[in-house]
Amino acid sequence: MKMKKMLGLIILFIFLIFSLLVVLSFALIKSIKINKVFPGETIAKELGFTPEVPPLDQISRFLEDDMEKTLVSQVCQQGGYDISGVVDKELFINSFSIKEFYQEDYAKAPKHPLRFVWMAPVGGAQGTPLTCAYIAIDFDKDDNPLAPGIFSVKEEYIRK
Repeated sequence: MKMKKMLGLIILFIFLIFSLLVVLSFALIKSIKINKVFPGETIAKELGFTPEVPPLDQISRFLEDDMEKTLVSQVCQQGGYDISGVVDKELFINSFSIKEFYQEDYAKAPKHPLRFVWMAPVGGAQGTPLTCAYIAIDFDKDDNPLAPGIFSVKEEYIRK
């Protein structure tokens, strides 16, 4: 009989400890703000840009033709990136909207919404270093888009 009581107390004790752990973990999860960092968001912030949070409109694609590769290569070079060694390889282009806008220096110049764009090698390991970052006109949000519509991350007409 004592063995059954002892076994019952042990089971009750284990149940209470388990219940307490569940309650504490639930309370801890609710008290800690968990911020998911989206790919590229840290890079954008380090370069001084403000991603629209969260950047749910992220787009990914490949560099397509020689003209685009040439233009992107030039803009990357203006921003301090050298992609000459990888421009002919498969590069994955990722982008999302940012709060900054493009506006030239005259009074009635239109404000153009922007996207932060960065490239990484296709099939690269997780955490592969950034190949290039640049800024592009957000054609989905711009009524009067500029051509070619991509700029160095150091472009002087990017405004906050």
